[in-house]
Amino acid sequence: MQAWRCPTPSGPIDATVSLPGSKSLSARALLAAALADAPSQIEGLLESRDTALMRAALETLGARFTWHGGLLQVTPLVADQKPAGPASPKTDSAAPEASRVQKPAGLPPDNSIPVIDCGLAGTVMRFVPPLALALGTSLTFTGDQAALARPMEPLTDALAALGASFDWHGQRGRLPFTIHGAGLNPQEHLQVQVDGSKSSQFVSALLYLGAALQLGGKAQSLTVSAKQPLVSIPHLQMSVASLRQCGVQVQAPQDYRAEQLSWCVSGRPRGGRSVIEPDLSNAGPFIAAPLVSAAGGQVRILHWPTHTTQVGANWVDILKLFGAQVQLDQGALLSSSGALRGIERDASAEGELVPTMAALALVAASQGRSSKIWGIGHLRGHETDRLAAIAAQARKLGGNVDEGQDYLVFHPCTLHPAHLEAYADHRMATFAAIMGLNLPGISLDDVGATAKTMPTFTQLWDAMLKSAGEAIG
Repeated sequence: MQAWRCPTPSGPIDATVSLPGSKSLSARALLAAALADAPSQIEGLLESRDTALMRAALETLGARFTWHGGLLQVTPLVADQKPAGPASPKTDSAAPEASRVQKPAGLPPDNSIPVIDCGLAGTVMRFVPPLALALGTSLTFTGDQAALARPMEPLTDALAALGASFDWHGQRGRLPFTIHGAGLNPQEHLQVQVDGSKSSQFVSALLYLGAALQLGGKAQSLTVSAKQPLVSIPHLQMSVASLRQCGVQVQAPQDYRAEQLSWCVSGRPRGGRSVIEPDLSNAGPFIAAPLVSAAGGQVRILHWPTHTTQVGANWVDILKLFGAQVQLDQGALLSSSGALRGIERDASAEGELVPTMAALALVAASQGRSSKIWGIGHLRGHETDRLAAIAAQARKLGGNVDEGQDYLVFHPCTLHPAHLEAYADHRMATFAAIMGLNLPGISLDDVGATAKTMPTFTQLWDAMLKSAGEAIG
């Protein structure tokens, strides 16, 4: 694999960027449309490896997807339809061959059970297995090598409590496994407890199970309970809002700081049309660019939503803390260079923003300003152990970083170029790209990791540096 030389701007940045759709909203829209009571249309869907894997998984269960212009038409699955053989996502080749798990040991030899490839997509490996219970079927789940290390046990324990049984083809509570969903005891109202301390996706997955139960005639409602600590709450609130928008009834906590939390889900999604917002988490590297570039400048992000459940909306406040000048005007966000400052921040709700925050903190440290980011222990179970990865790559560049169990501290340092690793993690790839704006001579082993959520990243990044203010993307 050829290394990517991270580009450095030759002058002030002046770019207007139109970003692809939100990965998180796209995954939820695909799932709701597949479970709906009528066909749906999705506008602005992100086309990336993660969403291709989600479509392929749902096609295996019987949903159908066809493009008509810029709209994705979705024909929902039906309860008595037998799951098909595994579909092949078009962007599957974006993963390095060495990272793939083609046929895990211990899988059923007769191919009688459909195999779903999760890649490295948390939404696929966590949101789709519960559907085996709703449909009363058996499914096998596998994925990339790195996916085998991602935590699954809180979800599989909850599904087992509802009647699922599992065959483990590796370590218990990890991929790959086969789930048998025929054991759900039909009741009018189901209840389950789940641990959301490692990922809010475990809770979200069960909320979508609640929306799928009527499809299979299994139950009228599902109550999901969880205790503190609960991480990545904005993503959970996104799931609640997305389900409500398509007609599902969700009773949710008024105060997410309460010690005991519960959600009650009833009803099936309605078919209809949904529009996906730009991915505000992916906006981070672009709007951070003027702050870290030695020449400064400004970047505008088009179609910035006025109201959103995306955690990336927090960039407005985060960038101001780092010293950027930020304005929201006529549906666009403008980020301009300023005096870069260090920050102290609890990022427990902002895990996917942390690699970009870390890049900003590292550049600030090179200018003598310290930062501390905490509440991020759950990042150790993301695409890679992001705390360890950030600390290791920052030190390669000369960073002085303290890595705690759930925090990172960036002390003043002197930086120098180095060859960085992506760990097959899209956020670590963009971390390197941001650092390249500040420090000439940085290279990256696998910029292709960005295909997970933004296949056009390198084109947009290069265009941003060459732009004279015209819109790109």
